[in-house]
Amino acid sequence: MKKAFKFILLMLGIVLHAGCFSHSTQSTVVITEEQLRACGTKMHVSFPASTQPLGIQEVTGWLDDQLYLKLQIPNQDLESFLRSSPFAGKQLRTDRSEILDDKNLSWWRPESVKKFKSGQAVLPDAKYLKILVDLDSDDKTIIYLAWFDT
Repeated sequence: MKKAFKFILLMLGIVLHAGCFSHSTQSTVVITEEQLRACGTKMHVSFPASTQPLGIQEVTGWLDDQLYLKLQIPNQDLESFLRSSPFAGKQLRTDRSEILDDKNLSWWRPESVKKFKSGQAVLPDAKYLKILVDLDSDDKTIIYLAWFDT
């Protein structure tokens, strides 16, 4: 009986490890237009033509998939970007960031931003999108977007 129980536990562990806990992480600072369009679709945002992607990381295969995107736009495109996003009409915070650093990504440093707007939006199908708008520069805006499902 003990051998059968141990065997069942071993098989259950193998199945869980192979299925639920296997994952894929892809990170790059080179982003194609196709990847940017796919991010826009998933995140329910429309990126201005002036968008310059700065980094992307996609984590899949966990219980909750995640997508991190950092981009740059001219300051004059910020309001139209926000109006056409899930953050339209939402009050973004200036006292607390919704997005944290990831020490494994050299290009992902939202906690270094001094002046920002930040918030979270609920998307369809139990998905969420967080934003941090870096307002430290006078001539460009850096945007951090973090998408995840539950």
